[in-house]
This record gives sequence, structure tokens and C-alpha cells, in this order.
Amino acid sequence: MRAALYARYSSDMQREESIEAQVKAIREFAEKHDMQIVKEYADRAITGTTDKRPAFQRLLKDAQNGLFDVVLVHKINRFGRNRIQIALNKHYLKQLDIQVIPVAEYFGEGPHTVLMESVLEGLAEFYSLELAEESMKGLMVNANKCLYNGGRVLYGYKVNPDKQYEIEPAEATLVREIFQKVKDGWSYKSILRNFNERSIKRRGKPWSTTSIHEMLINERYAGVYVFNQTPRKVKGKRNNRIKKSDNEIVRIPGGIPAIVSDKLFREVQVILNGRRQRNRKVKYFYPLSGLVFCGLCGASYNGNHSRSGNNIYLRYRCSGRQRKGDCNNEYIQKEVLEQAAVNAIVRQIERINIEELAETFNKCVNESAISASEEAKRIRKEIAATEGKISVLLDALELGEDVKNRIKEHSQRKQELQLALLQVEKEASISRVTPEQVKKIIDNLDPRRVSDEQELRAIFFRLIKKIVVCPGKKIIIYTIWDNDSVSCERVPLPTPALDTWQKLLIASIEEG
Repeated sequence: MRAALYARYSSDMQREESIEAQVKAIREFAEKHDMQIVKEYADRAITGTTDKRPAFQRLLKDAQNGLFDVVLVHKINRFGRNRIQIALNKHYLKQLDIQVIPVAEYFGEGPHTVLMESVLEGLAEFYSLELAEESMKGLMVNANKCLYNGGRVLYGYKVNPDKQYEIEPAEATLVREIFQKVKDGWSYKSILRNFNERSIKRRGKPWSTTSIHEMLINERYAGVYVFNQTPRKVKGKRNNRIKKSDNEIVRIPGGIPAIVSDKLFREVQVILNGRRQRNRKVKYFYPLSGLVFCGLCGASYNGNHSRSGNNIYLRYRCSGRQRKGDCNNEYIQKEVLEQAAVNAIVRQIERINIEELAETFNKCVNESAISASEEAKRIRKEIAATEGKISVLLDALELGEDVKNRIKEHSQRKQELQLALLQVEKEASISRVTPEQVKKIIDNLDPRRVSDEQELRAIFFRLIKKIVVCPGKKIIIYTIWDNDSVSCERVPLPTPALDTWQKLLIASIEEG
């Protein structure tokens, strides 16, 4: 079997030695299981919370060309740290008949593998969030002092050596011009045409309607220092349009120099709100898109909606019928098809042997804990050696030698090692799980307990191979266990959401 090797280490966690250790473990696994490694990919000093990793993107591209049959990683947290994105990427490779195997967390073959990998993916995300929380503490100290916290410097500003924001005169002039033009009634497109005629660029890049809009709604230009306004990652990607709650955001009026007046900023917001109301469009989300296919022509079933008076009808419809008109297979109501998918998954989850799954998982956890303990010993040894080097350099500093940079390097390395130790100690301290704990984990795969549609989509993509809609509105659902055939007439309408059940439960308790 042809295998691709993928290794990664994060800039805040590990060094080049981590790649070597991962490669060694993967090669041993490949040799033991009679696999030939034909391609190697490694991302160095890049976080796993993003898919925008050069080697990872090459891997996905080469997968399309059929260069390998399986992807080997050391642990699932090397593949990624967001369980939703991991699920979607693994599904993408699965569609190409390529399996992803974490060699240090290998459970063998079978449907139970998916369930136990879900546990590990959840742990990987948990560790990532905890480390991010530790890093956030230092950033919040800077934020309360209105200091620059890294990343791209906002257009119109520059940062001085003391990490304080200052106005960049040439860029600030253009910022004021954009705000004034919008107040005077200019559209985004007319501003862009004007800039193109004058060959005006944004730090060497062309302007766009998006860059203009994001500038106009950014209260920093009115002198408000803002930090922690948006989640660092939303569904695996950055999205500046999604905001955190007010109690999480650091917002300090007057914290940075204002480029436009507060009056002008508020006037522009009134104009933009008026435009937004006129251009408002409703978008509908179809979590099964990409999984549903026509039983007649083989084309995909895509989300579709229609209106009749004040009523809106959501459904999945054959794209062959929609684009070419050469298929007469029927559409399926959105709620009916999604409820059929939910029911198919629930039926299989209810058949899981919790005790057996817990026992199998514990075997892997024990092996992982032993490995993590060995890694913790190595890190502690390196921390001690680093502290020794710092001590020697401090003695040299007292004698007048110029060793400040070397002390700084070793101190930074010590901090990195302490963070790495924190993670491996958590891994080493994982105890055996009980059947009750495993049941809670399995409950996370129960689509009835999910309110977020992206989370629901991730569950569908993890547990459903594909859905085929046959004539007569017969639905065949292929899960990771087996296939489930139903007629849409027998599919019950969606049950109340989980929060509704919780309210009913609370009400019943209050009533005694």
C-alpha cells in the first residue's frame, strides 16, 4: 500500500527534533504494516488550528492525483486541532479512497475506529484551546495598556518601538478621504473606479469593496482601542464578521490616536445601516450538501428554496434536473431528508456496546500515556539543562560580558519547553475512561443534541458515507456501519430541539 507521511510541529511548542521523532514512529508503523512511503510532507513552526499549511495543502492536492492510498500521521493533533475541520478533511480524503491513520493512536479497522478517533480529536482541540488560553493571558495585559499585540498593523497606523500605535500620515489621509466620500454619497464601486484611475493601492495591493467596507465599520479609526473582538478561528477559519460578547472584548475609547472624528464615524454607520437593510438577503444552510446523490442520474442533490406568497419551501433537488432538465427524480423536503439522516445515525448509536468500546479505548490510552511520560522526562531534562545555561550566562553577565541575547534565547526556549511539558503531562495523566464517560462522548455524536448547523454537518460527514434518493422518494442512507433504507412518507417530522427538551425537563422538575 502506498503511503504519504505527514509531520508537523507548532512554533510555540516544539522544534525540528519533533519532526524527526514523528517520522521515525511513522516509518516503523509503515514497515510493520507492509506500507511503502512514497511521499513525505512536513510543516515546520505552523499551528494546526489552520488548514493554510503549505505542505498540508500540497498533500491535499496530490491526493486528487492518486499518488498514495493512505496518509500516516504520528497523532491526530498533527493533522489538525479543530475537530470539525479534521472531520471534513478526513471525509474529503475518504471520498478519494484515502484513509488517515494516526500511528500512535491506531485502533485498527471497523466502525468503532471512527468513534474512538472522535474522542482523540476532541482531546486535541481541548489541549489547543487550553494552550491558547495561557497565551491569551499575556496578550490581555498588553491590551489593557493599549499596546500592539502582533499581527497585521491596521491600515493608517504604524507601531513604534514601545508597541504603541501612531498615525501613518499618508495612509491616514486616504482613510479620511474614504469616510468623507461615503458620507457624500459615493458607492464602493465608484470609490474603486476613482482609485484605479489614480493608481492608488493599499500597501501594494488593489482595493476591494470588502477592504473598504471593513475599514468603514472599524471603530479603531475613531480612536477606540479594540482587542479580542473576534474569535481567532471560526469553523477552522478567521471571520471578522463574527463578534464575541461585549464582556470578552477589550474596548478602550481614546486608547489609540483617532484618524476620523467620532461624529463622522457615526454618520457613516447610519448610511451603511440603511444600505444593509436595502440589500439584505436570507441565506439557507444545507448540512447534507455533498453527501446526497440522485438514484437515477447520479448527480448530486443540492439545497434549493422557492417562495409562494409569504411561505418559503426548503428542499434538496437533483442538480441534473436543475441544470440540464434531463432528470425527473423528485425533490425531498429539507427537514424530511435531514431528519431521516438523524434517525439513521441514532439507530446505530443506540446499538453501540459502551463497555466494549471503553475497554478498547483504554488500551490505546495506556500506550499513549506511557509514550507521553517518556516525552515529559525528556522535556524536564532539557528544561534543567536550559536553566543551567541561563545560570552560567548570568554569572558571565555579572563579569561584564555581553550575553544578553543568549540569555533571552534560552529564556524563550525555557518558556516553550514549559508549555510543551504542560501538554504532555496532560496526555500522560489521562486515566482509564469509564463506560459512563464514553457514553457522554458518544452523546456528542448524537445529532439530536446539536444546535449549531456546522457541528451537525461535521457529524453527518463523519458518520454518513452517502445518501441516495431513489424514485418514489425512497431514501438509502449509507452510514459507516451499514445502509439504512426508508421511505420519506415514514420519516417523522423533526423533534423539538435539545434546548426545548431541557426547558420541558426543568418545568417538570419545578412542578414536582
